[in-house]
Amino acid sequence: MIMTIGVDPWSKIRFLSKVESESPIQKDEFRFLLATEASIYVVYDDKNIELKQGDFLLINAHKSLLVKNHDSDMFISIYLDDFEFNGEYFENGISSRVEGCSAINKSTEDEQLIECFYNIIDIRLHPEKYISADLLQSYNQIIALLFHHYLVRDKEQAPQQNNVPKNAIEAKRYIDRHYQKPITLDYVASHFYISSPYLSRLFKNVYHISFHQYITNLRLSSALREMMNTGNTLTDIALNNGFPNVGAFTKVFKKVYSQTPGAFRKNGRSANNVSQPIEDSYHPQKEMNQFINSIELQHEKTQKMVFTNIFQNIKNQPELSQSWRQIINLGPAKGILTHSLEQQIEQSQSDINFIYGRLFALFTDEMLMVANNGQNFSFAKIDDVLEVLIQNGLIPFIELGAKPLTVNVTASHRLKTEDLYHFISNQELSIQEFYQKFIRHCISKWGVKRVSKWYFEVWYPSPSVMQNAKLNAEGNRPYISQFVKNFASVYRAIKALLPEAQVGGCGLSADLDYNNLDLILESWDKETLPDFFSVYLYAQEFDNSNVTIDVKNNISSNPDQLLKMIRDIKTKLLRHDLRHIPLLVTEWNISVSDRNFVNDSLFKAAYIIKNVLTCGPEVKMFGYWQLSDNSGTYSDSNEILHGGTGILTKDSIKKPAYYAFKMLSNFTGNLLRSREDVTICSHGYERLNVLIYNYKHFNSIYYLNTENGIDPENVNSIFENTAPYNGEIEIEGIIPGRYLIKKWEINPRYGDILNRWLRWGRISELGGEDIRYLQANNAPSLDIHFVDITDRLKLSFNLEANSSCLFEIYRAS
Repeated sequence: MIMTIGVDPWSKIRFLSKVESESPIQKDEFRFLLATEASIYVVYDDKNIELKQGDFLLINAHKSLLVKNHDSDMFISIYLDDFEFNGEYFENGISSRVEGCSAINKSTEDEQLIECFYNIIDIRLHPEKYISADLLQSYNQIIALLFHHYLVRDKEQAPQQNNVPKNAIEAKRYIDRHYQKPITLDYVASHFYISSPYLSRLFKNVYHISFHQYITNLRLSSALREMMNTGNTLTDIALNNGFPNVGAFTKVFKKVYSQTPGAFRKNGRSANNVSQPIEDSYHPQKEMNQFINSIELQHEKTQKMVFTNIFQNIKNQPELSQSWRQIINLGPAKGILTHSLEQQIEQSQSDINFIYGRLFALFTDEMLMVANNGQNFSFAKIDDVLEVLIQNGLIPFIELGAKPLTVNVTASHRLKTEDLYHFISNQELSIQEFYQKFIRHCISKWGVKRVSKWYFEVWYPSPSVMQNAKLNAEGNRPYISQFVKNFASVYRAIKALLPEAQVGGCGLSADLDYNNLDLILESWDKETLPDFFSVYLYAQEFDNSNVTIDVKNNISSNPDQLLKMIRDIKTKLLRHDLRHIPLLVTEWNISVSDRNFVNDSLFKAAYIIKNVLTCGPEVKMFGYWQLSDNSGTYSDSNEILHGGTGILTKDSIKKPAYYAFKMLSNFTGNLLRSREDVTICSHGYERLNVLIYNYKHFNSIYYLNTENGIDPENVNSIFENTAPYNGEIEIEGIIPGRYLIKKWEINPRYGDILNRWLRWGRISELGGEDIRYLQANNAPSLDIHFVDITDRLKLSFNLEANSSCLFEIYRAS
């Protein structure tokens, strides 16, 4: 039998009837919808979601919910004890600050919440087996999980304070604190010395709800809570919550719930349920049993790994793929002429040493000077750009298409698009003649031997990618047949002068234009097949025809989406008998967004390492997008971080992504073993490298918000879990002797610029001395020690979420 200790635990946990589940969510309430038997189809904030048996939806109070089939669901409310404890932040209630759904990429925290629901329901069904401490334990664990992993800022309903008129903020705060008193629009207006019509318009414009409706909703929600949890009379409840009399309360209540307060209390819940036995309060017995039967709790896997015979046939083991090092994207050509980007190229080459530098927008009106007759050109600015690459040991990889310079917020929302391409369409000179003039110029300046090593990529101007961008006459006809014709012209023009140069394409955006791939391959002129086939890979999915969940951003919920796309493309090349053509990924990233703070976060390091190790061996080149945040800056990017796709900030501060590539540059040799998140490679028998990462993919909070909808303070709340990766690795067969072990680690304290910036209070602008400090003092941790080995090597690691570490092991001389 439940034994009470102080307050009855059930006073904070409610199972809602169908009528109660339609009531407004209260300020201190966490409301969950659970699928107990078959699938439930709901419309939540205009998104279609399928909850399968055992799944839950944590409902945000500011968002709408429609349950399409009410036969297999159960609502649970968890009330927060003393929701005022955190001050002004929860002034408007905690219920509008949370969100989550286990149906979208179920996380460890989702499973822990489900286990808590399982325990609570089992306690309700079998109270004789428990004491109240068992219930309190599950209750407290739910609260802790919600605060640590499901707490988000509701941008749509809680506008930034600095964008909201002071009168509106003060009026809303006053209403929230005094709605239980008989205040009116006129009363509040006079309190702040403004007119009633002005306050009415202001409130409606800022908060998208009328003053009258807002205060009525507050009063009704508070009254409903009092009805459910106390035995107070309806008259007392009406007066306690700002209604002038019980008649006015009844009128409003009936309009919303289609029944009187008296009927609701009689049919829905006993007025004295707090003090009554548990058996007298509402609990859906059938749904509880169904939910209990649906749960399969997962157990933790062991983290100890033993590697044996790894040196067997070491000389025959494949060399670790270095396709990621082959190419780095530098952005539009004009940016390379800036001093900051030139310094960043020099810095990255010193640390990482990429081989090819890929750039686009080389032949723009700004870069190319055209003589009046349209037959002569000055390539002086272009020479300066190419010379920067060559002087820093980079081989030029030139994209020849009409790719525009854009700054993306999301895949469908652009801040800026520059119209760059006019020169050829305005001249009588043909494309072939122009490119031959350019190639002859390059041969004259740098020599045929050097220029023959260059890569030239002819881009297919996808209509999807080019939306909102103005093209020249050729680029404005993005039909496949036209592209194939243009490619043949460019291919012949370059090959006539540089037969050994690599000319390929088509830079297909695999996420957007995958359906065009077969037609492109079928249409390609067999006499001018490309020297390489190139694609862009962003982990986005736009075709949701077979998906029952509509999400607010297009990032794939599949953590291996890039690998899946690569293998799909290779299958198509095989089908068209083109497998002999090398496949190049000339751009890849999680998304095209330049305003996504995951780009600045620790996540990006683990994401890069994971995809380099899994996707890199599949292709000849694997070109990360991109080196610097410089090309993504705009009028809104005054802060040191703005979610840019670069591995270096515009101020040349190294991000976790930069250190991931630095770590990979030291991770070379023959690939010996790869298991889970651990990869081992070796240079002979006396030098080992072990690379480990604790990658976490996104959870439902991320998919229920836009890409740029997560503030940097909330970045850690968008991953499937925050569980550490603890373990021990044993490697047998090591040659006995004394070894030097270096351990590099990227974690929240070392190498994580976003975390450091947040610790500094997200300061808007930093001085030069501050910037120089971050440039020099934001590195991964390094531990160095010696160890004597007889027959086996033991390595221990403890990685936080999205952290990575590299062990470099050398036999001492």
